[in-house]
Amino acid sequence: MKGETVAKITRLIHQTNEDDATADKAATQLISIGMPAVQTVIEAIKSSQGSIWRLCNILLKIRDPEIVSVFIDLMSEENADLAITAFEALGQSKNPRAFQALLEALSEDRKYLAVTALGEFGNSEAIEPLLEIIDQILAAPHVSQAIKGGLDIEEEDFDDSSLELLPDTLIALAKLGDDSQASLALDLSRYSSQDPYSQADIIRAKAVKVFQHVVVPSSFYTLQRALHDTFNEVRLNAIDALFYLGVKQSISELINYVEDENYMVTNNTLARLGDLLGKQIESGTKIDELREWWKLHQVNYEQFICYRLGKPINLKKIILLLKKTTLRDGIIKELKIITGQDFSLGRVAKEPTNAELIENINQWWEREGHQFQVGHLYKYGHEKEIESVF
Repeated sequence: MKGETVAKITRLIHQTNEDDATADKAATQLISIGMPAVQTVIEAIKSSQGSIWRLCNILLKIRDPEIVSVFIDLMSEENADLAITAFEALGQSKNPRAFQALLEALSEDRKYLAVTALGEFGNSEAIEPLLEIIDQILAAPHVSQAIKGGLDIEEEDFDDSSLELLPDTLIALAKLGDDSQASLALDLSRYSSQDPYSQADIIRAKAVKVFQHVVVPSSFYTLQRALHDTFNEVRLNAIDALFYLGVKQSISELINYVEDENYMVTNNTLARLGDLLGKQIESGTKIDELREWWKLHQVNYEQFICYRLGKPINLKKIILLLKKTTLRDGIIKELKIITGQDFSLGRVAKEPTNAELIENINQWWEREGHQFQVGHLYKYGHEKEIESVF
């Protein structure tokens, strides 16, 4: 590589730490340089030069078949930022070599990264290996007993860290269209332990997050209970799960938490209520005010219908929300959970403009939109029975 090119790349890397406009311009140039910039960017991440998250994002967006080999090598990298980026990139790549490398990583220390990446990869051949991961965890001593709440921690020396992988694996399977073990999240959402070193709070939070991605019997009542959890992250995940469920009962439940003791829970509840009702709910709105409003308007909402924007959910209207750039990331995530399609365009040479993004999604809609009926509930492109959640 020519010396002036190295100097240019180094200068651009340092500019990723400057104001947003300068940093974004530098990132675009590094992405356009492509493979010649990769090794220098990697070394900069290792030595904490430049903006680490921007540099990782640059690696994710360099489109070149040769970079797959680089990411496979980085799977075992000690630098956590690089390793995480490598697994994420391989999950997006759809490259057969990447898929095989991810399957092999299921037997290694970073299997939790491999599980998530395999869910993103989208190859159904990963279903059986992922189900085997669940079987292995459940077969370990005391695991099933602990999940069911029958383990006396004073009598048994039990390390519950392995339970954290279960929700991640359930979500990965859901993305691949397999909900066969999803009911495990029901028990995991109740998991508790008296051990001061327990990961119980994290396990419950992850378990409740599963219900953003799956529909299983009694899941609505599980989310009701989760809203009373003392751990904020559990309540936050339950709020989002109720939003994605979108039923009439979701609205009445969320109203009860607009004055939560945690401001993040309160703010998210107000935002999600606004999303469901199709109206902006101002910060500081009182619970009594919303209850009175709901008494007057709940007659307009039917049982077993999925709602959004105050009407039975209509994906075409959700796509139109992308015209508001501030909503972009949230809408793309919502569409992915519903349709299974990642409209972020992942590994592209540059960030698409909103007009380009909407045009790409509209083209998809013309081809595939007929599969999604108004008011129906879908997860990753598969229709679900709303009645089953109660």
